[in-house]
Amino acid sequence: MCLPLRFAELPWLDARRQEEAASQAVVPQTDSDVSNAAANVMINVRIFERPSAHVLIIAWREAGRCCYSEQRWERTKASEAGVCALSGEAIAPGQPVFKPVGDPAPLNQKARIAESSVRDIVEPDDVLA
Repeated sequence: MCLPLRFAELPWLDARRQEEAASQAVVPQTDSDVSNAAANVMINVRIFERPSAHVLIIAWREAGRCCYSEQRWERTKASEAGVCALSGEAIAPGQPVFKPVGDPAPLNQKARIAESSVRDIVEPDDVLA
């Protein structure tokens, strides 16, 4: 006879849910590797290209959570305070940032990259000038 399991009887599931909730907060280091201190997860961010002033193509790898090899990020204004996933600098509300876009929303949808962190990346028009 099989007895139905209640979720409360699965302590590993509760721990997993707590890990997932904690992984929403991103605490970056000084380079392109980001560490999630709460879940002890490393995040690697690489910029592949900047097709325009308003778009970045990013590789985002977060062990055990998500991996996007060519993720589109678009320029917007920060709606809340945060931390840049690339440089670790503080982001203030209203500051120009890039954020991941997609439908359905990507798992790293709350991550932001400050525009000031990518100013030196050449855009296609700059190459031809």
